[in-house]
Amino acid sequence: MGNCNFNFRKLNILIIGMGLIGSSIAMACREAGCSFINGTDVDSSVLEKLKETKTINEGYLTADEALKDADLTIICLYPSDAAIFLREHKSLFKKGSVVTDVSGVKADLIKTVKELGAIDFSFVGGHPMAGKEVGGYKNAEAGLFKGANFIITPFESSTPESILIVESMANIIGCTSVRYLSPQEHDLTIAFTSQLAHVIAVAMCQNSLDYNIDGFTGGSFKDLTRVAEINENLWGGVLNTNSENICKVIDSFKNKLDDIKYIIMKKDSSINDYLCETKNIKRGF
Repeated sequence: MGNCNFNFRKLNILIIGMGLIGSSIAMACREAGCSFINGTDVDSSVLEKLKETKTINEGYLTADEALKDADLTIICLYPSDAAIFLREHKSLFKKGSVVTDVSGVKADLIKTVKELGAIDFSFVGGHPMAGKEVGGYKNAEAGLFKGANFIITPFESSTPESILIVESMANIIGCTSVRYLSPQEHDLTIAFTSQLAHVIAVAMCQNSLDYNIDGFTGGSFKDLTRVAEINENLWGGVLNTNSENICKVIDSFKNKLDDIKYIIMKKDSSINDYLCETKNIKRGF
């Protein structure tokens, strides 16, 4: 892959971790006509089922053998596990290959890449903005990323070709908007647009214990608490890793709640004006 004249569908793709995101990427790539898709997972039964459905060509319990042939390696692990994987497999990636990830937190991962020193592959951070409350390959689907946003966080040494390959992957799996951010910008922005929503949902559920809500919930409550049916291992790691940014946006959100509380206490038409302003902000999304 010495130049930008590549056919993405002919790349040898290796996906590390065949859970919801990894399996959905494999399904989407296969549906788009990609020829060579391999996967690794700690569960051999998952690999067998994905082979049976022709989602992947080959499945591996460890990545050591497959990495040497992979043009594109997609790490679909929890953020801390992704960092460990990079450290443990630094010397096994195919020379000149591209490595990306799907982690919702980037700063620590980029720090790990810097600590690796000289590397023979090009790392480009990636984050498809799609998912479900439930995980695992059983819940995977080829259309998971249709119409989704995709964020690319290039590393200092990311080559133009490697960035183009990751952007091509985003398009192949169905993402319709690709944006570029630094790892630091990514982590602050996603703390607000994604992680805060999960924190609010958790707080709503915890707060519900103070009230008798049985038989009194409607669509708005269900919508607000939907993501509280959460993968605690994934999200516990995400919130811990991005704690500084998430605490910033929680404080900002608390200030907005205080603003609304103050307006409500006035008991006048200013609440109508505030709600109208907010409605227009929402429409602007």
